[in-house]
Amino acid sequence: MCYSGEHLPPHVHVFCNGKEVLIDLVKLNVYAGSLPPRPLKKAIQLVAEHQADLMFLFLELNTHLRKKL
Repeated sequence: MCYSGEHLPPHVHVFCNGKEVLIDLVKLNVYAGSLPPRPLKKAIQLVAEHQADLMFLFLELNTHLRKKL
């Protein structure tokens, strides 16, 4: 999930079983939070598969950050 009014690094929020993790869209690693190993692996895989689209969405929602990248 992407939100407006965000901060760097570019990231997405992933929720699973009441837990949340932020995945960095550049490095494809965990920026904050935690998930169990299996859901985390799947989340990173899905983010990697859709990395370009998610980065586009992040920047569309957070135009204030475009000049900082």
